[in-house]
Amino acid sequence: MTFASEPYAEDYGIFPEIEAVSDLIQILRERNDIVLVVKLHPRENENKYSEFTKCIRDKETDSIRMIMVSDVIISISSMVLIEAAILGKK
Repeated sequence: MTFASEPYAEDYGIFPEIEAVSDLIQILRERNDIVLVVKLHPRENENKYSEFTKCIRDKETDSIRMIMVSDVIISISSMVLIEAAILGKK
């Protein structure tokens, strides 16, 4: 499962993306068969989600490749969602 992050905190001073990742980790806490990958936006700091040890942070992988290897793509309003829809991903 991939969460496509966006720089809301950096741009607007609000943190819905942090709350969303926290919620996803809580939902998945008893599921050892699902890995949560946070795909960082290019403008985000690599340590943005460092408080969450139950997810993998990725800034290097191309978004199309990340979509192709993920079963589910989650985001708030990232363009990655449109790319995922075009590629037939949930």
